[in-house]
Amino acid sequence: MRLRSRMLPGMIPLLLCLFTGSVVMAADIDPALNDLLRPKEVVYELNKVPKGIFVNAFMIKSRNNKIRQRRLFSGRPLERLSLEKASLILLDFPPDDALRSRLEEEPRAGSRIISRGVALGLWEPDGIYEGKDGLLFSWKVPARIEGIWRMTIQREENEFPMVLWLCQKFQKAGGMISGPDGRLMVEQAVIEGTRVRFAATSPNEEGFIVRWFEGFIHQGSISGQVSSAAGVDSWVAGRIN
Repeated sequence: MRLRSRMLPGMIPLLLCLFTGSVVMAADIDPALNDLLRPKEVVYELNKVPKGIFVNAFMIKSRNNKIRQRRLFSGRPLERLSLEKASLILLDFPPDDALRSRLEEEPRAGSRIISRGVALGLWEPDGIYEGKDGLLFSWKVPARIEGIWRMTIQREENEFPMVLWLCQKFQKAGGMISGPDGRLMVEQAVIEGTRVRFAATSPNEEGFIVRWFEGFIHQGSISGQVSSAAGVDSWVAGRIN
């Protein structure tokens, strides 16, 4: 029995190419979607049919004017797969609570989700693009940074130990830093995949100084630079819980 699936209209030529082994020109695909594809991405296309949700998977091989791809598998039930291996997830149907929970929890930090005109609850999209058949919404899965971190600012040969408390709601965060200058609020915090950026304001002799923290998140640690009017220092943090 042949299953009929709901697909992103711009992806139909691309999926046909999976079975023919041909090359799809960029002009054959929704230009907005074509611009969002990246080489070496493992793409999971989610298709909803009466019997459930099935997945077609392929890898983008090249991206310069022409798009080549290699089919990995097709028509596998989503319930038997983990989304952890996907670099990009495509869907064009409203997810139920169970699927929305999986989209929030299973993909690796830095993976992307693209939908055609479909929202993901309270998770705000990182980008909105105009496509041939409507709007495309894009999300980058944020790393999980909520918790307590032991943080150190390194300035030349000096180290300043601090404690960083973070709360998180999708790609946005807030919190507090406890250190030599007292307790400072974490402001304007944004998580973009495995990168985090936030500000902290502390008093000084001239009034206030704003420090901007930028760092990469990797396996329970964060490392990066902190910049202010006083200069640029390095900082590291390790998760306590």
